[in-house]
Amino acid sequence: RTLRLNEAERQHLYLLAHQRAPEASGDTEHHVPPVITRMLDDFPDNYLCYVLNLHWDVLAYNEKADRYLHFSEAQPGMCNFLYLLFTDPRYQTRFIDWETDAQRLLASFRRDYARTKHDPNIQRMITALCQESAAFDILWNKHEIYQPCNGIREIEFNGRRETYEYASLTFDIDKSNRLLVYTPVTSED
Repeated sequence: RTLRLNEAERQHLYLLAHQRAPEASGDTEHHVPPVITRMLDDFPDNYLCYVLNLHWDVLAYNEKADRYLHFSEAQPGMCNFLYLLFTDPRYQTRFIDWETDAQRLLASFRRDYARTKHDPNIQRMITALCQESAAFDILWNKHEIYQPCNGIREIEFNGRRETYEYASLTFDIDKSNRLLVYTPVTSED
C-alpha cells in the first residue's frame, strides 16, 4: 500500500522478492465494462450468455439467458449462479444432467472460493446454501475441485432438449470476472 502498487505491480514485486506469487486478495467487483455489455448485446440471439464475478454473482446477461435461467426474477442480492442452481427448482429440470452439472459447477466454484473464503458474504452464502439445499450440503462437504470451465451442456426449454457448447472467457484476470457463452450445437457441428 505504501508503494501504491496496482495488482500487477504487486504480483511482480512478490515474484521478484520471493519468486512466488502473492496470496490472492479475493477482491471482486460488481461492475461490467461497457465493452462486455456491448458484446452481450452483439452475440447472436441463439447464444446464451452471462457474466459472473469471483463470487459467481450474475452481473449481466442477455435476453436468452434470462429467459432460460430467470436471472431477473432473483431476489435482490440473490442473483448468484450457484445459489440459483441449488435453490431454484427450475434449474433441476432445465439442466438435463443436473446432478453431474451441479457437482462439476460446485467443484469449479471451489477454485474461486479458495481465493475469497475469508469474505463474510461468501461465508453467509455457503451457510445459507448448506441449510437450504441438502444436495449442496452433501456436495460441498466432498471438497472436490474441477478445473475445466468449458464443455457440453444439455438444457431443456419448452419441452425441447438443446445441446450447447460453453466456454468461460475471463476478461479481468485479477478479479476473475468472466463471460460465459453457450453456443448451440447443431447437427453439422
